Amino acid sequence: MAVFNLNTTIGVTATAADSLYVVGVNAQVLNNGTAFSFSTFGNNALVVNGLVASATSNGVFSNAANNRVTVTQNGAIVGDTDAVSLSGSAQLVTNAGTIVSHTDDGVQIDGNGGVVENNGTIQVEDNGVVLTGDSGKLINNGSVLAIDRGVFLDGDGSEISNTGTILAGVGGVDLDFLLAGESAQVNNTGLIKGGQYSIQGADGTETIKNSGILDGDVFLAAGNDIFDGRGGSVIGTVYGGAGNDTFTIDDAAID
Repeated sequence: MAVFNLNTTIGVTATAADSLYVVGVNAQVLNNGTAFSFSTFGNNALVVNGLVASATSNGVFSNAANNRVTVTQNGAIVGDTDAVSLSGSAQLVTNAGTIVSHTDDGVQIDGNGGVVENNGTIQVEDNGVVLTGDSGKLINNGSVLAIDRGVFLDGDGSEISNTGTILAGVGGVDLDFLLAGESAQVNNTGLIKGGQYSIQGADGTETIKNSGILDGDVFLAAGNDIFDGRGGSVIGTVYGGAGNDTFTIDDAAID
């Protein structure tokens, strides 16, 4: 595997697959357009110990499968639009530092099997994490702070595991595009809070397990949903909606 150590103010575009790109602690990759692009090359890795930032576009962009982005504790990715925008299957983003978008989403993955593990901070003007594709997964042990929605999932077999904090102006977790016959699961032991709702379901089957705090109403909508609230609390109301739902609770209001 080829290794490239980066430090530039004119941006970087990958030119081959199977390469490792490293931004050191005191290094930076800056650009007016996209700061770092995997372009159409897959099986690459970007490790950010310093700063990757764009003044007008994406911080990191990919249009190929199986790329990996790692932001360490001292690292940061900043985008004017999406901070991290990856298209293609089997993408992985691991953040222990900071991901910021000034106008759009924090991490957006369009493709099956996308995984985001956040142990740091994602702070955005739109949606914190967007996973479009089947079997998408968010593991959040840090903070997701969003003006619109904290997490948006669109795909069968999607899953959220939250031990941290998801705070959003509109909705904490949005599953609104889940189709009949599809399923998604939310496991919360932390805090999910939204100005209008904590969790929004759709026509598919949602399984919600909450032993933390859901601050905001829960709308399960259609589908044969499962809500297990044992050990947790809901500040708001859980609305079952259509379908044959199953509730196991010790602290919630249900319509």
